Amino acid sequence: MGRIKETYKKLVELDMEELCLDATLAVEETATNMNTDQLWQGERADGTNLPDYSRASVVVFGKPAGPIRLFDEGDFYRGFIFQTPNFPLSFTSIDEKTDELELRYGSEIFGLNAENKKELAKVYILPELKKKFLQAVDL
Repeated sequence: MGRIKETYKKLVELDMEELCLDATLAVEETATNMNTDQLWQGERADGTNLPDYSRASVVVFGKPAGPIRLFDEGDFYRGFIFQTPNFPLSFTSIDEKTDELELRYGSEIFGLNAENKKELAKVYILPELKKKFLQAVDL
């Protein structure tokens, strides 16, 4: 009976918000990679596309035809992090061009589209949450 009481006490004292945050923070690299993958496709978090590269960008600077990717040397992508250590989480980049790029292309360059949010939650966060929950209640 002692084991059941211990487990019950742990369940009652469990901070689910903290547990959810821990599970989400554990997949930060995956989440930021999903955001940069979207940008590589030229897509913002709201599902809209970034404008296409200009003809001069394609011809003179060798950019690929199609939507702007916000990728030159990779510093902006490598700088992606969660902006806040609590909910709601948001993305940013620690790259020095971040403010300029956000001003020019909108805050929607940060964040996941609806499909990626679902995938992140189902495939990455929920399994991590389950693992952390079982550890917290010692099961």
